[in-house]
Amino acid sequence: MPLGKKRIGEIAVILLNRRFVERGIRIAPSERRNLYNVADTIRISREELQSFALRRIGDLLKTTFNLGFELSQIDPKREGEIAFEYCKYLLKKDGMTFLEIGNSEVESISKETKIPFDEIALFYRAIVISIAEDSFGKER
Repeated sequence: MPLGKKRIGEIAVILLNRRFVERGIRIAPSERRNLYNVADTIRISREELQSFALRRIGDLLKTTFNLGFELSQIDPKREGEIAFEYCKYLLKKDGMTFLEIGNSEVESISKETKIPFDEIALFYRAIVISIAEDSFGKER
C-alpha cells in the first residue's frame, strides 16, 4: 500500500533532521547563495526554503543542545512537501549514495527514528519514482 503525501512529508522531515544531526548544517553568510540556488533548482520560493532551513536549524539546536525554541514558523503540510523535494535534490546531487543502504541500515534508521521499516522502504520507492517522473516524464 503506497504512503500518502502527508506521511511521505513527515518521513522526509525526520530523515532530513537525522541527516543534519549526523552531518551538521553549515551556517555562514555565503550559504544564502547556496540556499537560493537550491530553491531555484527544486522550484520552491527562496523565502519558503529559507524558512524551512531556519526550522531545520532550530530542530538541530533542540536535538543537539536541548534548546527548545523555533527560529521559523512553517505550515506542517508545506514543510513535508519541501522536505521531500529537498531529499530528491540531495539524491540527484549526491547520486545514489543517498539511497545506497542495505536492510541493516534501514533497520537501524527505523529503530532510531521509530519509522516502521516498510514505511522507509515505501518512502525510498516514492522518492525514486518521483525523480524518474521528473527526469523522464510521467507515464501516460
